[in-house]
Amino acid sequence: RVYGIEAMEGTNKLLQRVGTYHTESPRSGLLVKMAKTQQDLRIDLPVIGVKTMEEILTANLAGIAIKAGDVIMIEPDKIRAFTEQNNLFLHVFQ
Repeated sequence: RVYGIEAMEGTNKLLQRVGTYHTESPRSGLLVKMAKTQQDLRIDLPVIGVKTMEEILTANLAGIAIKAGDVIMIEPDKIRAFTEQNNLFLHVFQ
């Protein structure tokens, strides 16, 4: 089931929207973060940070999957610590 697709609003707003109707318990689902098909990675790279992980937790999702080489992680050590403290997952795929 797809709860949302990111458009102009950005990832955090997408997650806020998903959180309003994704109320299943226990936490389930994931955010998949990768470049769009026609996205110019020279000027527009997908990014995640601790704020993204906080929004994932608030949206009641279980974690995130990111495409290797497509996504910049801001402060990866802080993301890792937040993920572990909140029992979320972060998976990198090819």
